[in-house]
Amino acid sequence: MYEPMHVPTVPVKTLKSSQQRRQQLKKRTVKFLSVCRDPKVVSSVIRSAPDSVIKTICNAALNVQRGGRVSLGNAEKVLFRKQSGRIAKLVSKKVSIAQKRKLLSQRGGAFWIPALIGAALGGLGSTLFGGNKS
Repeated sequence: MYEPMHVPTVPVKTLKSSQQRRQQLKKRTVKFLSVCRDPKVVSSVIRSAPDSVIKTICNAALNVQRGGRVSLGNAEKVLFRKQSGRIAKLVSKKVSIAQKRKLLSQRGGAFWIPALIGAALGGLGSTLFGGNKS
């Protein structure tokens, strides 16, 4: 008799939406910036990063400036006190994203940007990264 041919099932890869891909890119970029110590790499990543990454860094600056749930050590407080003018510009709504990007990619940013992001991730990781602190 007629026997149906067995077709092996191949797992179908679900395509991520463009919004999910952008979210993943933002996560990976911010995590990389929080650990990178090479000034040239930090500035080149910031220059080519999407606007959402710049906005996330500015949000971290706002949280550090307000000092709500972000706890800072003495060394971080001294560092951020020296960079208070830059942090104020990052937090300001009057400064455009392009100007903020330029401010972040300038020389010397590689020393305080990772500390800024690290401090904010420590206290607000679940908020910034959608519920899981990893």
